[in-house]
This record gives sequence, structure tokens and C-alpha cells, in this order.
Amino acid sequence: MRGNGTILSRDRADKIDALFAKWTEKGEPGGALALVCNGELIHQRCYGLANVEHRVPIQPDTRFHIASITKTFVGAAIVLLHRQGKLSLDGDVRDHVPELAVPAPLSLRRLLTMTSGLRDSMESMTLRGVWFRYPRSEKDLLDLLFNQRSMSWPTGQRCVYTNINFNLLSLVIERVSGRPFAEFLAENIWQPLGMAATQLRDSNTIVVPDLADAYIPHEGKLVKGAWAFGIAGAGGLVSNLPDLMRWQGMFRAGGVGGVKLLDMMAERGQLNDGRLVHYGLGLGVRGHRGVTVLCHGGSLPGYKAMFARVPERDFGLVLLSNREDAEPYTRLYQIIDIALDGELPEPSPSDLARSRLPAMTIAKETWGALDGRYLDAKSGEPLDVKFNRDTATI
Repeated sequence: MRGNGTILSRDRADKIDALFAKWTEKGEPGGALALVCNGELIHQRCYGLANVEHRVPIQPDTRFHIASITKTFVGAAIVLLHRQGKLSLDGDVRDHVPELAVPAPLSLRRLLTMTSGLRDSMESMTLRGVWFRYPRSEKDLLDLLFNQRSMSWPTGQRCVYTNINFNLLSLVIERVSGRPFAEFLAENIWQPLGMAATQLRDSNTIVVPDLADAYIPHEGKLVKGAWAFGIAGAGGLVSNLPDLMRWQGMFRAGGVGGVKLLDMMAERGQLNDGRLVHYGLGLGVRGHRGVTVLCHGGSLPGYKAMFARVPERDFGLVLLSNREDAEPYTRLYQIIDIALDGELPEPSPSDLARSRLPAMTIAKETWGALDGRYLDAKSGEPLDVKFNRDTATI
């Protein structure tokens, strides 16, 4: 992986930089990338502009909205409170939030693993014509949640990414700790790790120094990204490369202040039928070419981000961007393939897909012939698919 000392080899560094060539063009928004191996920074780059209008370049200390990477901090906070004996992962969320009127017990673990069955308030607002440009507070999201009287499906039947789970969890953190959500994170995680640039920005009116503006390509031009939901624990944090490198340090150490966190965060959730899902406690748990990838992406209009760690290779990645077309999951696997070339036990999914294309058919009687591993052309992720005559299971 590495050349001299702790620096990525020139050949691999050039290949990675080539992935972001468009970001370095004149007048383009861009992003910031850092790679770490064996606890040391091996590659860091800043591409493009933090503010296009004033031609402000992106620097290592430029802040970005990290969106749903926020969920990794929520997962860590809940595990910390569990380890401190202040709550139980398998306790009923209604013990802490009695306003929740769901018809059956719902554990904190189900919220964390995206297996709750709750309807997502953001999706409900979208269906009634309210989208990011319409001001709505976190209270509006929670009010919709507290007026639910039924679930989208029985708890534990499916794993579906649902943001309201983490709005609810940030409220639990506040009520159990007796501290505002951001203050609890600051006192128990950010300050012990030295993360001085990370904060909650739950409104577009909050001024944050060194924050990159968000941009969306539209009809050959750039427009500003905007949203107006109070997203809190679902995705309200801003941060920068140095702070998220410190967060990588927590992942490498496995915890904060001598309290283990990652061991529980990386446990995959389980459905009622025993199947494991690809999500732990606020953390994606994926596989790529024979290694584990602990990761979480982030997405808001004009902001895209990725935080990932490959524990078997002691390798970590942080990618922060202020452009809508950043495709963080695609970039993640491309960079892993380049940086860990020759160190991964399995061939690339794209090579396997080309060599194992099945004969397609629509006859149910022959669906079994389609069983196997399929490649998502956009994300580069493989999916294991098994068919039967009545349904397809992924």
C-alpha cells in the first residue's frame, strides 16, 4: 500500500487524484480527502472551492456538513449510556419517550439497526409536498412521529433506512443524560478526543466559520443546496478532516476514555427470522473483496460525505464534499481498490460480474438459476440474491 515511510506511493496517489480530476477544474466546488493506515496519515488532498462566488479554496480545516455520519456519533452515545448503566439497548424507547404511541414495545436496538418499522417523518412530509426548502423544525418531525398509531410493518420484519429513528434517539440521549444532545456529545466524545471543530448546526441560520457552501449542478449551472428540516441526530453535525481523523482514532482504539464502544456498534442487526442486516448500531457493516468495511455515508442537498474503516487492514478514509454529484459510496470502493491493491483476498466485484453473468429468464420455475452475487453498477457493492417461486430475497 505504501511507498517510502508512511506516504502512499506516487502511482497510487496519482490514481486516486485522477478520480477527482473534475473537482480541480477552474471554478468547481470539490472536497477534502484523507486516508489513514496503521494510525498514521498516508494521503491528504483538498480539491476545488469551498465558495465558488468568492473563489475560496478548500483547506484541510474547511468544515462541511457530514449529514448522516452524525448517526455514528448517536450510536456511540447510546452505547456509552448503555455501558454506564443509564439505559438498556433492549429497553423500550417508550420508557424514555412516553409520547410515542406505537402499539407494541420498541427497543432502542431496533431504532439503531433501522429495523423499527416506524414511518419516516421526512418521507411523510415529502409525500404531502413539503421538501427541503420549506422551514420545518425537529419538533415538527417529532410531532408527526408522536401522532403515528401504527407501523409501516411489524418491528423487526424489515431493515429500512429511516431517519426519524435517530431524531428519536437524540431525544432519548437528552432525556437520559439531562443534557442537550450537542452538549452531551461535546462533553463525552468531542472534548475527550480533541474534536474542537465539530458541532451541531440544526438550522441554516447558524453561522459556522470555515463552512463550505453547498452546490448542485442544474441545467449546466450551479445552484446552492438548501434544506430547512431540523435534523439533529439524523444528520445535523458539521466537521472537518482533522476532527474526523480523530474520530478514526476512536474507531482504531475501539472506544473513548477507556469505555469500549465499537464492539457493540459493529454488531449487525438481526431480523425476526434470524437474518442479519448490513447495519449495526448507527454504523454500516459491509463486506468488500473479503474484508469488512465499517462505514457511513452522508447526504444533504449539495453536501456528500463518507467515513469508513477497514479493520483487517487498519485502513481508514474520510471524504467530505460540497458538490451534489460526489457519489461517496462509489468513491469509497474505488479508493479501497487502489490503496489496498494486492492486499485484498478476493477479486473485484466488477471482474466477478463480468465472468459470471447468468442466463436471464423470467420463468418462475427457473428462478433458482439466478441465485448468486450481483453487482450494483452505481455503488460498486455486491448483493447476494436468492430467488424462490414466490418471492426474491436479498
